[in-house]
Amino acid sequence: MDGLLENGYAVFSMPPTLREAFRLIPAGLAEISEDEKQQFCFPEQLDGFLPFGSEYAANNPGHPDLCERFCYFQKYRALHARYPTASTSFYRAIVAYEQAAAALSNVVLDAVFARLGGTAPKAPGDDSYIQVCRYNLEYSAAERQREYRMDPHVDSQLLTFIAQTDQGLMVGDHQRLQHINFAPDEIFVMAGKLLELATDNEIRSVLHAVSCDEAIEPRLSIMYFQNPCFRAPPYASLRHGSSIDFYAVADVIHQSFGNPSYRNSVS
Repeated sequence: MDGLLENGYAVFSMPPTLREAFRLIPAGLAEISEDEKQQFCFPEQLDGFLPFGSEYAANNPGHPDLCERFCYFQKYRALHARYPTASTSFYRAIVAYEQAAAALSNVVLDAVFARLGGTAPKAPGDDSYIQVCRYNLEYSAAERQREYRMDPHVDSQLLTFIAQTDQGLMVGDHQRLQHINFAPDEIFVMAGKLLELATDNEIRSVLHAVSCDEAIEPRLSIMYFQNPCFRAPPYASLRHGSSIDFYAVADVIHQSFGNPSYRNSVS
């Protein structure tokens, strides 16, 4: 917890339920056919298997993230039931992972604000979600012309939780980024812009990227993005009591990455 408070990020051991779900996801994803992926694609609400090139670092569509992307919002689970993908081992593992990650995110956020002496924002909200990024070897040619598979950026959310099958995550500032190495049974947690605002900059959001390292196997990472409840009243910041409209701030940043407005999905 000290690292999160002091540096904006920390590495924790995965709880057993989260670790088991994570273990099942790579093999489950490999079993999903291209036809299933095309059927389970809802880009207007940032859900399912999304088109390549649809996300990029802030306002830079010419440098798309070099990965296959899948997003899952728990609130859409009932709508998913009609599709074959919803009965796969991959989908079941994603559901289990999201439930465990949401529970962990609540514990971590509450612990942060307990240490700081304040009340945490109401979270996780319905617009918290899972994103799976699979850095396929087929993108190797593009990587040779790029410094990063995912360009440096700051997430908009309160907290981001990252698990990975191989190294590649980098953090730092605009002068220097360094690799953060952690094991497959560990999870990396970092602050986003909303947490920085909520704490009046006591916890700073973390600039991060994914490097173009040589690989013989695809790298898979899973992010859990913890958003607050966007329907809650404006939040009074920790020290100054400044009124923060979390939705307004998050949505601008979210769209700058090429994503649809949260308005498309706020329930």
